[in-house]
Amino acid sequence: MTVYIEDLIECLNDSRVKLNSYDLQVTNSFNAQLFTGVGLTEKQAVLAIKIISKYKTQLEPIVGQSIDAFIKNPVYRHPLRTIASARSIEIVTNSEGRKEIKAKFPYDENIISEIRKLPIMSGSRRWNKEAGSWFFDLTEDHISFLIRTFADKLCEYDNEFQNYVSQASAIINNIENYAPVLTQDLTVKNAPKNLPKITATNIIDALFQARRMGVTLWDDVINHYLDHEYNNPIVVDFLRNEITKDFDILNDANSIEFLELLVKNLSPTMIVIPGGSELQKTRLAYNLLKGMALEEKNFSVLFRLSNENGKNFNEFVKNHQLNSPISSETRVVFVSNKMPKTVAKSGIHINSIINLGFTSAHYSLRHYMKDYQNIINFNPVTPVELGQGKINV
Repeated sequence: MTVYIEDLIECLNDSRVKLNSYDLQVTNSFNAQLFTGVGLTEKQAVLAIKIISKYKTQLEPIVGQSIDAFIKNPVYRHPLRTIASARSIEIVTNSEGRKEIKAKFPYDENIISEIRKLPIMSGSRRWNKEAGSWFFDLTEDHISFLIRTFADKLCEYDNEFQNYVSQASAIINNIENYAPVLTQDLTVKNAPKNLPKITATNIIDALFQARRMGVTLWDDVINHYLDHEYNNPIVVDFLRNEITKDFDILNDANSIEFLELLVKNLSPTMIVIPGGSELQKTRLAYNLLKGMALEEKNFSVLFRLSNENGKNFNEFVKNHQLNSPISSETRVVFVSNKMPKTVAKSGIHINSIINLGFTSAHYSLRHYMKDYQNIINFNPVTPVELGQGKINV
């Protein structure tokens, strides 16, 4: 019975074959490539044979026969590929008379991975083995994705796609005429019809409020104010930080002012308490928040500990009346380790997350926080003087 090299590559990922980390990474990559129907290149085939030979004694019991002959005279299910050096993008008309984007490029695992991450709402895309190309619905999201992906690569565009590239460049170079921008009079220029009005009466609150609406651009007057007049660098750095990029702060006077602005303008806020220090970190957060004119009804601690190990924590929550269910008055939600189902069921929309540590967190919490907006990693390494007193860590 003929055994194809592709079959042996698949067998390499069998749990009975113990691969070193490099070989595992290579075979995983080969399997992902072969899954899409894309054959190996000549260079990949040489590497595949080398790895198969290394694990021959572990593979043969799985295959049920000697594989020496298949290593010496390899047979491939898919013809070996010659790498195409050319990259091209063009607009074509499919059999249904609908326009699509046809993108042809050498196999690139990173690009393929990014294509698979594209949201469904962007439109459909598919690999066509016969054409050796990816086909995308002609949508704005796909056009933007392809422009970004091939911006630093030599790629040939047809006239129609080049026209889209030129239009995109014109928009980027004159972004202030297209994108929503907060102006010095605290209104949003180029705002969509359904965007709420800014109600803040000062620049900083207006910037936070605009950020909550997804507006992260502002005019030169506001930039000048941030650079030369406003004196809290943490607040400025946060406002200029990408919404989905984590922001790290330590415990100092500037960070306390920043956290107060955050809770005031970007609540409801979720506070992530690390396992093992629940009482210490919850008390710290509570002391911070109580100085921000919040009431007990604004807090909702959504986890408890066993009385055997966490009696003091449970009593702290009860005695300070932090056990209110999520409601329209909730400003701060406390979670630890696992994401409670009550968060999703309540319909609450979390606008910011203060992470005090989740190294042992359940995957549900990690998944929730992945690419979430306005995540602040707060490291309270030292106590801070606030007014006349100290915050007890």
